[in-house]
Amino acid sequence: VRTLLEDPTTSGRAYSSSGQAEKVVENGATLSGTTPKGQSARVDTQEEEGRYRQRLQEMAQAGLDDFVPRRRPLGTGRGAFREAAPLESSVLTDSFLRHHSYLRISLTERCNLRCLYCMPEEGVDLTHSSRLMSTEEIARISELFVKCGIRKVRLTGGEPTLRKDLVDVVRMLSGLPGLEQLAMTSNGIVLGRLLPDLREAGLTHLNISLDTLKPDRFEAMTRRSGRGLDRVLKTVDAALGQGFDKVKL
Repeated sequence: VRTLLEDPTTSGRAYSSSGQAEKVVENGATLSGTTPKGQSARVDTQEEEGRYRQRLQEMAQAGLDDFVPRRRPLGTGRGAFREAAPLESSVLTDSFLRHHSYLRISLTERCNLRCLYCMPEEGVDLTHSSRLMSTEEIARISELFVKCGIRKVRLTGGEPTLRKDLVDVVRMLSGLPGLEQLAMTSNGIVLGRLLPDLREAGLTHLNISLDTLKPDRFEAMTRRSGRGLDRVLKTVDAALGQGFDKVKL
């Protein structure tokens, strides 16, 4: 387990318990090296504890008090490597120092299609509505993520247009300070009648899933008879006239 001894956002040195060291540079490349013979890699516990306390303070300021871990102070030896606090200020930076700014939220398991590659023809057992997140819970968890650095949220399903409070969810999320993009993925079957309300509520980007332009193939793939493809294509045309930042297929 490697522990960065210097700020990972600039050049630093990472040590492993085997005594090997790697020089970390800004572009993610590494230069291998070794510690002096007979000298074991040590963790500066005072420096690490200071970073740990600073991180807890940043989390508290971001409104994440409930997520602050309760741990004993860092020790020395191998335990210190296991318990070393992440050095990046954001809780959304992983162990490879990649910062995640994109969040996907599944609003429902329900779908009005039965695509061959996605769902059996008879459907699936659905989670009871009492166990799904409410509108307020979705807004709260999104607010916490945005405070941690999320800049784009995508709403998915199932088929998100089957959720009755979809427009309310969009309106609440679009008002979060710091959120730059609010997107949604839909199959387009019932999306058309919701487009004006979704755009007015603050939806900025729209993805419409479309596997084929051939009516017979669309019917076979989605297990939906009728004029489903025509409805999707009309929705695409309507979406292009609503002023979304981007409409993608």
